[in-house]
Amino acid sequence: MIIGPFHKKRAFFSFVFYCKPNSNLFSYQIRIMKNNKLLILALTVLILSGCVKQVKDAFDETTEALTCANRVQEFEDTNEANPDRSCTAIIADIDDLERTCKDYLSESTKQSFADLRAACSGN
Repeated sequence: MIIGPFHKKRAFFSFVFYCKPNSNLFSYQIRIMKNNKLLILALTVLILSGCVKQVKDAFDETTEALTCANRVQEFEDTNEANPDRSCTAIIADIDDLERTCKDYLSESTKQSFADLRAACSGN
């Protein structure tokens, strides 16, 4: 069977029609791939933003704990440097430390504060 020029062109155009990138099937596949990429990107951003928030919260908590530890050390240094410090100043500092750092104070520090309060109350 001999294919004439018309049939060759028709076969060529049929091939181009089914294989060209602008066909509906191809563009549908591209849209699905783009949607999958966008979905993966969105999920990645959500996961990372959650992780970043957890890291930021942990960093903030650590910073607060260190700040409180430094304030307690300054309080102790001040009391050692000034043994004749007034009880009102000592109790005011203790109240301030207990109010701002109550979550970060150890039991031994709380006991030391209670002993200082008792010593001031006895005077």
